[in-house]
Amino acid sequence: MLESLFDPDEVIVAAQDSAERDDLWGTWWQPTLERLCASIAAEAGLYPARAWRIARWLIELLETRARIADHLDGRGDAVAPSTIARPIIITGLPRTGTTLLHNLLAGLPGLRAYTPWEMRAIVPEADAGPSWREEVRADTAAEIRALHERAPQLARIHPINADAPDECHWLTRHSFASLIFGYTLAVPGFVRWLVDAPRPEVYAEHRIQLEILGARDDAPGRLVLKDPGHLWHLDELLDTYPDALIVRLHRDPCEAIPSLCSLMHTLRRMDSSRLDPAELGPEVLDLVDLALRREGEVRGRRGDDHFLDLEYRDLVDDPIAALRRICARADHRLDDVAVASVASWLAANPKDRAGRHVYTARQFGVEPAAIRERLGERG
Repeated sequence: MLESLFDPDEVIVAAQDSAERDDLWGTWWQPTLERLCASIAAEAGLYPARAWRIARWLIELLETRARIADHLDGRGDAVAPSTIARPIIITGLPRTGTTLLHNLLAGLPGLRAYTPWEMRAIVPEADAGPSWREEVRADTAAEIRALHERAPQLARIHPINADAPDECHWLTRHSFASLIFGYTLAVPGFVRWLVDAPRPEVYAEHRIQLEILGARDDAPGRLVLKDPGHLWHLDELLDTYPDALIVRLHRDPCEAIPSLCSLMHTLRRMDSSRLDPAELGPEVLDLVDLALRREGEVRGRRGDDHFLDLEYRDLVDDPIAALRRICARADHRLDDVAVASVASWLAANPKDRAGRHVYTARQFGVEPAAIRERLGERG
């Protein structure tokens, strides 16, 4: 049943029929979709009811590609590329404070970050009425509520809000080349393939989607983007955004790795009937090791001029001092009014307000000593 449900040709035809359009914004992405579908069918161990929902998710992503293709018809491959200048891009290993920093920066005057509902609705449907934004926002909020209902512990680990800044994976999933698939589904074979090679087309599409969003933006500003997944593809990121400032967060990998394992286990067990938490640690350790080695290679070739390194503990202990460092480097004004606004946000969003996130490395099949020996002290 899974083989037919995740037959990539059938998924593509279903999307073309639904979108009433054969062009799904080119074809380069088809091998990626094929790899993902094969990995889902062979590895994910989905509950039957959830398998239907995951297949529908893939179709919906292709429908979005169809709407983008329709929007770009007659415009070439770019839309006002000058609208993206000197973006601030946050990355680092997952679970290193990137979400906290994204929220803080996005709240500053003159900076702009996109939310899940905005990144889902790159282009409205053809028959969308004047209230399409409200409808997409409400639909996205309902899906996120359902996600939290299926996994209540997610609120303690990584709460998601339809109206809060969120990660670039909402864009890169449209190319099927996002680690979000590996976080939410047990598809380690796909993940290994995904991070094993450069993905320039993904970043070209990433930029085009941001250009489309920017062209209709009611509140434009200098972009603040965030995704730990960029760490595996820094060359493509810098080729696409050569004037970017990359804020690189660091955290002890003995804390970050088991925290990521806990998040992945929470997400995967919503859909999968066969999960062994002890398999996650080695899988994540290999993935993180690759990211750190590749980052070292990129920074060795390109230098550190594009990067601002920030420790997780420094961010948590003194967020405003961290913002001052970033704004000074980014040449962005941080006045007393903005500082007061940040302080108010921090007071309203204390750490662990939904409860403590408790985890250990050993429950995910990896010893702290093994993490330390392989990765050192700074992830």
